Amino acid sequence: MSDVKVKAILQTVLKEEVRRFKVHNCASFPSYRTLIEKILNVYPEIKNKQYYLQWKDEDGDFVTFSCQEELNEAFESIKSDILKVYIKLADENLKASVPQNIADKKVGISNPSKNIGEPTPQNTTESDSITIHYGVTCDHCSMDPLKGDRYKCEVCPNYDLCTNCIKKNVHNHPMLRIKESMHTMPLERPSSTNPLDNFINAAAATSALIGLLALDSLNITEEPTVHRGVECNICHVTPIIGDRFKCLVCNDFDLCSRCEQRIYHGHPLLRI
Repeated sequence: MSDVKVKAILQTVLKEEVRRFKVHNCASFPSYRTLIEKILNVYPEIKNKQYYLQWKDEDGDFVTFSCQEELNEAFESIKSDILKVYIKLADENLKASVPQNIADKKVGISNPSKNIGEPTPQNTTESDSITIHYGVTCDHCSMDPLKGDRYKCEVCPNYDLCTNCIKKNVHNHPMLRIKESMHTMPLERPSSTNPLDNFINAAAATSALIGLLALDSLNITEEPTVHRGVECNICHVTPIIGDRFKCLVCNDFDLCSRCEQRIYHGHPLLRI
């Protein structure tokens, strides 16, 4: 595969700095992750800052991209053999110009008057439940499973932080805030004051435990789920066997469990 020529333009309040480099063209499109690494390599001064990337369409409008799919769209749309990438800092002087879709998901940009990770008004009313991100561990404090808002790094593969750790500024890359998960678990459920109810609940729990022990003694294992007619969009295995991860943004985009671990897609995925 040929390399893609990139013209990176860092735009700040005081200056505009231009750098040129090449990105390896893999599977017909340049890699978003490699592009980020190249940009941070030629502009090391932005590693500790919030930034966003844009390209200019044929109408002269700046279009923001933050994942592989959006980069593919930019690459398909340009008519030149050089991909121009505009890097803009989301610091105090440029907050007024941050695009709305980036402001909605970048940590600390959506409301400049609030600290990073501070709950929004709608969160303060959700005192009865908390989001549980099963299978996700905070890479700083090792909370497992991660509870509350999840912050996923947009550069590093498989790197997540909880709300408490994002407040400590332990990671310097742009973070994607994920509020929803497949499951929610009540924080507290008041116990019944009726002794009969408590007895029935205890008996049901004991019965379930005995059943699990019996199955374990028989060495009965659950067969993996076969998702017939579903193909992994990365390794093209079909059908997907085991957990299937479906993108909640893209139309008809699925990953197998292996590719979900090694590929950063950039959008929320539903585990099926």
